[in-house]
Amino acid sequence: MFMSTSIRVLIVEDRPADAELIIRELRQAGFEPDWQRVETEPEFLAGLNERPDIILADHNLPQFSASRALGLLQERGLD
Repeated sequence: MFMSTSIRVLIVEDRPADAELIIRELRQAGFEPDWQRVETEPEFLAGLNERPDIILADHNLPQFSASRALGLLQERGLD
């Protein structure tokens, strides 16, 4: 019997369809994601309160970037 693994995912992505593709792939790989998509710095910071297991980020967004997200994580002592 195949069991899925629960995982909390924070997706930094401006295109909802791309986030949905990521989630579909995670499900096919045996994960059951509890996920949130964000595209701005304030949304990202709020998403960190949910203590994600993993953060997947588009490199460049119109209002935010993966490098800025990484910097915010480092400022908070998170990895």
